[in-house]
Amino acid sequence: MSWNSLPCPTRRAVALGGLTALLATPWSGFAADAPPATESVPPASKPKTVHLVFINEELRTPGLTSPERDETLVDYKYYEITRYFKERAPLVFEANGLIGDATVVDPPAPDTPLVLDFPVDDPIITLAPVSFGKQRKLLQVWAGVHFAVTPLERQPVTPAPGKLVKHQLAINLGPDPVLGILRINRMDAPLVDWLLTQTLDIAASKGLLTLPQAKAVRPKA
Repeated sequence: MSWNSLPCPTRRAVALGGLTALLATPWSGFAADAPPATESVPPASKPKTVHLVFINEELRTPGLTSPERDETLVDYKYYEITRYFKERAPLVFEANGLIGDATVVDPPAPDTPLVLDFPVDDPIITLAPVSFGKQRKLLQVWAGVHFAVTPLERQPVTPAPGKLVKHQLAINLGPDPVLGILRINRMDAPLVDWLLTQTLDIAASKGLLTLPQAKAVRPKA
């Protein structure tokens, strides 16, 4: 029997029945028209804070027990290092795309571990002066200061002495090697910037942090 041969009421019922079936069909049946599934995006992890700690060992004249500061280090403004450290460290962090802070602490008692109250997962780098020596030539005097850089991965208590890998850095204060007494190298911002970038390079080489470039850079003037 053809469609046109059906009575009008019958054709109307068939048409309505087909429309009802179409409206009752779930949307999932039309895959091409369905909106794309939304993939869940994991929340971004919070960047870790790099904690740079300067252990303020008070350097004294070798071989002497006098509480007085060494006059050569005083003349070359070495003891300004803690002020420059706190001022320059945030700028060096920013120049290298890092989130960090700088802290100055007193040295612990002999044979006592250094205790630092930082989150256990945050990287920590300690920088500490360990020795200095002087060289004289005629009326000129130079002072060389040596520092120990120690990247730490876990806190609040450092591992036992002897299990840490320390790295040495050194600075020279006094007459310039080329200009002589025409230029006296004293503790200043550029020198501390150099010391801090070298410290970050050491930490990056040990995998403690990631730099955006091959080497740490100093802040722009």
